[in-house]
Amino acid sequence: MPHIFITGQPGVGKTTLVRSVVERLRDAQAPQKLYGFYTEELRGPGGRTGFDVVTIEGERGPLARIGNPKKGEPAVGKYAVDVASFERLALPQMKPTPGALVVVDEVGKMELFSKAFSSAVTELLDSPCLVLGTIPVPKYGRTIPQVETIKARPDVEVLQITKGSRDGMADKVFQDLLPLLGGRSRGVEGRRGHTAGVPVPEPCPPMFQGLPGTARVLLLGHTSSPLPSDPSMAYSERSMWKILDNLIGAQPGEPYAERTARVGQLGVALWDVVADVHLAGQRSAKRHRGAPNDIPDWLERNPGVHTIAFNGAKAAEAAKEFMPDTLQRYRTVVLPSSSSSNSRTRLSDKLTAWREALGELSHPA
Repeated sequence: MPHIFITGQPGVGKTTLVRSVVERLRDAQAPQKLYGFYTEELRGPGGRTGFDVVTIEGERGPLARIGNPKKGEPAVGKYAVDVASFERLALPQMKPTPGALVVVDEVGKMELFSKAFSSAVTELLDSPCLVLGTIPVPKYGRTIPQVETIKARPDVEVLQITKGSRDGMADKVFQDLLPLLGGRSRGVEGRRGHTAGVPVPEPCPPMFQGLPGTARVLLLGHTSSPLPSDPSMAYSERSMWKILDNLIGAQPGEPYAERTARVGQLGVALWDVVADVHLAGQRSAKRHRGAPNDIPDWLERNPGVHTIAFNGAKAAEAAKEFMPDTLQRYRTVVLPSSSSSNSRTRLSDKLTAWREALGELSHPA
């Protein structure tokens, strides 16, 4: 029996999709046996404070909280992970029962601190039950070995979602699972292989080619570019290089690695506000509603950054929507968009504005 795993950027709605599918399956009286757990984000006035694990029946307990971990306690970034609490709730739900649907939300770095959980996931996937799970996308290009193993299994289908595609994908997953779990398909065909979703490329991670700890300015574009097959060429097709090359005095034919290193020497790091990769034919009006990159986390790891610069007003507007609290802690500057669609501003004027801003900001008095 095939398994389905949902993936996508943080905040895109992976848990929302899985909950929606499960509720619709229950309404359709399928499956007869349902087990599993969800991971829920906890938020307070200052933002995210931790995560809870919640069973299908609604029993809840801590998975992780912000704070200093106790001696021997694992942590992911600023979050201390409560492995014992997680195992107490999650492991009894992971029953390799024939014909059952087991929800595993998610197989991530925090959950995998539990060796028992790691073994239970493998046992589930090898069993005659059906798993509906979630997995994270690689962060800063770093993969999780067990997640990569899951993705490589021939009996696993991985569907990457965006906020814009989430609801439609939920309907597709529901219709795919319904006949497999004994429900009525209502005239819609079940799955016929790995064609349920359009493959979505991985977005470019943040790029900083300067010395560690020397980033001073984070230059943000609007929507992510797909990560090329050669990751060292990330961002190489972007229109901003028409301006950056002028600022660093790049020579014609100068290798890309040398150009990015010289931008790094200015203390400038590159990334995008919206994590969703722009696909050909996708309307821009739909794009800036996608999921944001985890910029606050990156900034915490780079405390020397004092300014966030935006390549155009759209990038600034998206950042104000997604991370208003973070922006209050930094100096911000909106640069004229380097895009050729910004024809109202001459290239010479763009060069002047960028030179004045980045030259001043990367070398403050």
